[in-house]
Amino acid sequence: MRLFFDYDAYNHNAARYLANLLLPSISESDSYLKDSFEFVHRIKQNKFQPGLMFSLDVASLFTNVPLESAITIAIEKIRKYHPSLTIDDNNLRQLFYYCTKRPNFTFDNRNYDQINGVAMGSPLAPILAHLFMTNLELKLKEFRGKKPDIYLRYVDDIFVLLHGTQKDASALKKYMNSLHPTIKFSIEVQNDNKLPFLDVMVERKDEELITYIYRKPTDTGLYLKWTSNQPRSYKINLLKCLCIR
Repeated sequence: MRLFFDYDAYNHNAARYLANLLLPSISESDSYLKDSFEFVHRIKQNKFQPGLMFSLDVASLFTNVPLESAITIAIEKIRKYHPSLTIDDNNLRQLFYYCTKRPNFTFDNRNYDQINGVAMGSPLAPILAHLFMTNLELKLKEFRGKKPDIYLRYVDDIFVLLHGTQKDASALKKYMNSLHPTIKFSIEVQNDNKLPFLDVMVERKDEELITYIYRKPTDTGLYLKWTSNQPRSYKINLLKCLCIR
């Protein structure tokens, strides 16, 4: 079960305050991808890199983030980037609990506390998930198999290029699945020298990696009608995205 976090919830502002404290820590990871545009830029920097392309996807990351571990990591990051903050660690942890473990969820006249996972819509959700994954990736240094030549991650989607075989890719997946009991990965290996990642298709052509827009087979090409009863901002953002792509 995944909870939804109302933007007008009683603890939304507190969650946003904590999220803002954590913003400086987001980009410290070498694997961090802001969006698909940065992914394309990073691929162009390594376009002549040989190897096998594959992607790893975390199964239901947001519902499986171990909160205690993620909160501990978050507090360490806040101390690193805001050493003059006067809130002590205990009160800081209680504030994280207030924003994550106590969403006041009631179903069938029963109250529930959130033990693990982060609620959809919370400003803290993507940051806590990212920080936990960044910390988990540090253990890749201990992997004894063939290590990735390129390793890029957007939240729970990971692009990997490894100078090896599918057996080596499977070994990496097996190792990563052993790092934490609630975090499990699925794998997709390149097919016909092509691999979709986010909304980008990466293809190896004449020993060079090229990229172009990827549309899922289920894409119907339908968009919001301008005269529809939808917020104007949705329609404008749609046009912006289409122009940028």
